[in-house]
Amino acid sequence: GLSRHAKAGCLFLFLTLAFLGLGLFAEDVEAKKAQVKDKRAAGTLLLNMLTMNEAQNLDRTLPVWAKIIDYWIIGIDRKNSDNSEEVIRKHVGHIPGEIVVVDFDGMGPTWTVLVKRGIEAFPGATHGIIADADFTPLVNTLDKRDLDVLCSKHLYHVIEADRTGTRTIDWMYRNIPGARVERRTHQIVQVPGIPGQPEYQRVIPFTVEEYAGGWGDRAGNKSGKYIEWLMKDLEELPGDSRTIYYLGKEHFELMGADPAKELREGGPGAYHLHKSLEYYKLRSKIVHSNLSPGFNLDEERYWAMLKAAEICERWLRDYECSKNYWLQAWEVDPPRADAVFYIGQHYRLQQDGKNASKYLREAAKLQMPTRKNYQWPYLYTCLRHLELLRAASPMVKDWEISSKAWKDIKTSHQAALKGCPKEDLEGNPKVAWMFSEGKKRRQRSKEAISARSSDAEARDAEARRKRAEL
Repeated sequence: GLSRHAKAGCLFLFLTLAFLGLGLFAEDVEAKKAQVKDKRAAGTLLLNMLTMNEAQNLDRTLPVWAKIIDYWIIGIDRKNSDNSEEVIRKHVGHIPGEIVVVDFDGMGPTWTVLVKRGIEAFPGATHGIIADADFTPLVNTLDKRDLDVLCSKHLYHVIEADRTGTRTIDWMYRNIPGARVERRTHQIVQVPGIPGQPEYQRVIPFTVEEYAGGWGDRAGNKSGKYIEWLMKDLEELPGDSRTIYYLGKEHFELMGADPAKELREGGPGAYHLHKSLEYYKLRSKIVHSNLSPGFNLDEERYWAMLKAAEICERWLRDYECSKNYWLQAWEVDPPRADAVFYIGQHYRLQQDGKNASKYLREAAKLQMPTRKNYQWPYLYTCLRHLELLRAASPMVKDWEISSKAWKDIKTSHQAALKGCPKEDLEGNPKVAWMFSEGKKRRQRSKEAISARSSDAEARDAEARRKRAEL
């Protein structure tokens, strides 16, 4: 038979070939996908908008949409009072389309009217796209060969209005009977499955930029109106997890500029704070066994846990509650840095550098994963590294920095220099100062470790001498 070393060699060779084979298989899958896309006929796109007094936004966005759409249908609320219709015809009047006067009854029911009309009036469109009036497409991100007629829905990316992050939404749909929009706010698109489809929905690279200042923002009490619609949705969809999540979000928006003061004085913000926490906790308990096709992670549940933790920590000062929800969120999505970062930041704010370092070092090593909901690139490029440097500085109580911890701190120092915007580097405290103070603390730690080692060696030597005398 083969020797132990020969067997080990064979096993190593087998595993190596298997690994290479898997790599080649993955490359082959991607190559085949690219070939399928190359052979696929370009789709056609129907723009579907719902507006009220949005002439200013439409004047900016429609000229860009006109470069990529094949059809359009735009609903104007019966109470509209500006020149939206004139602006629409000016910019997309040369493209087949239709203006529909609507009586607004929440986003889902009203948009469904437009979806159905678009299917009837423009059957030549393979796909429709729901878009807010302030959405401005990045034209070069749309390849119409990505519009797959065998895919019921496509998801596209939205760059947030404040430009700090992105989200992915399912508002691109096959323009076929049965497509509809659900929920009066925070709506989603539902589309029938297609026989023989390899996948129900797929993310495509298409991206739009969002701008603040839409009609909902200008009209005031946006969150109050959303809560009314959400409560109606909850009556029709009892226990609906998405509605419960967004009830937490909208109550959060109404807590006021100073929730701590609202709590102290019993202001209206205190009510919304407790209702927000109530709904976020309720959403955290809902576990989906069967998520929508194409998804394997409940991101709403993850964010509900993070928001519950934020309320508990920042305003209720209930640190056991906050840490419990952060740990739950970390367990739900281990590759994501947000939850473990917040635990580390909490300890740093408590001036507990040792525990802060423990969690922030974990956060600093994670790569930003691909996710559908809000992503915070700044956390990965800069903030987590700054926070680890703060944990090594005099901003926390003195603690002993090990060689492994110092190695990670040095790595974060380089990452901060490379990835942080200039204003972060010039702020107070400065990165250079934090790192310099960290070096001093590390040097003191080395000396303390060395002294303990020397003392231990001396004690061992004394013990050996006494045993020898016996």
